[in-house]
Amino acid sequence: MKHYKANILNLFNRCTPDEVRANRGWYNEAHQFAQRIAEKYSMETFVVAGIIAAISPAVNWEQNKVDAEAFISTFKRTSNVPNGICTTYRNNVLKALKIAKTDVSNRDLAIKTIYSILLGKQKQGNKTASFFMNIAFPEYPAHVTIDRHSYRVAIGGEGERGAIRVNIKAYREISVAYKKASEQTMLTVSELQAVTWCKYKKELIKEVPF
Repeated sequence: MKHYKANILNLFNRCTPDEVRANRGWYNEAHQFAQRIAEKYSMETFVVAGIIAAISPAVNWEQNKVDAEAFISTFKRTSNVPNGICTTYRNNVLKALKIAKTDVSNRDLAIKTIYSILLGKQKQGNKTASFFMNIAFPEYPAHVTIDRHSYRVAIGGEGERGAIRVNIKAYREISVAYKKASEQTMLTVSELQAVTWCKYKKELIKEVPF
């Protein structure tokens, strides 16, 4: 785990002050986007955040936002979302449909339900469940979103390009590493993850799906 933390801090230390300032608020900006969509379609912000997270796999952020609004607009009109509306896999769209239909009369229960839908029965959805929490509640940075880019930050930028699956043990270890690394910065753990994620994309790879 020590090398995970060192690799994260190594990339963070290559960030300029301008890059830190520009990217530390990534989740706040994502939350604001979810809030605008929620207001437009008379939904709860955390439900919109859940939908965004559900349809995020293999989709870059700008497309994720476009797809989220297309999904919600279609759902509000028809109570369904057919093939071709979203870029991600159909199974993820089906998860988003479950989230969109969640009973929100009990807010706390609804949040737990959405988190459980994203996590999945086999608990393999740590990334999308954490992404949901980071967007819905950026002021409460207990969760760490470890996608393939954040994973590669932790392992030093190595590994094949394209989709990867971070197993539960590795996800837990890398999350802890991000949390420990954040203690050596002036950032929260979600801010550090966002800053290094943006730096990794800029420095090491071309624009590819999130």
